Amino acid sequence: MWLQEQERVAESEEPFRACCAEGDGYCCYNLGVALQDLDRFAEAEEPFRQGCAILAESWAAGCSRNQPTQCDEWAWCLLLEGRTAEAERAERRAVAEKTSNAAYREVLGHILMAQGRAGDALAQFRRAVRLDASCARTIRGYLGLMERLYPEAVEAIDRVREELVP
Repeated sequence: MWLQEQERVAESEEPFRACCAEGDGYCCYNLGVALQDLDRFAEAEEPFRQGCAILAESWAAGCSRNQPTQCDEWAWCLLLEGRTAEAERAERRAVAEKTSNAAYREVLGHILMAQGRAGDALAQFRRAVRLDASCARTIRGYLGLMERLYPEAVEAIDRVREELVP
């Protein structure tokens, strides 16, 4: 089943690339998601950044109206920019609206880890994995990116790697 899903995602990569090249922010962001789903985490960063640059204002406005998906997307953009305190506030709004959403808890964990708060990050990661076991793969996949973006949080990242990653 997983292999079939990977093939389906791989087929969507080129159409996303084409409309991203035309400046469609949602296509860029979704290309990042597709690459993430293919375990190509390092490649996913640039399309995420492109989508964020195009859609930031819209997502920030949506988040101010308590739209959890837009808060989550806005928080990821803020995290990529190094604005972790703002990212945490946005992601906590998403989590408050949908407490059982594993992906929101996972993003909150990455934000907390970037802030050097390993214990808090681990708590969110564990909740995410309990809600959806597939989150463990994504958490592992982004540890390298987090190390590159947040070298000052290396102790927290190492602790997460030791305690959460098999």
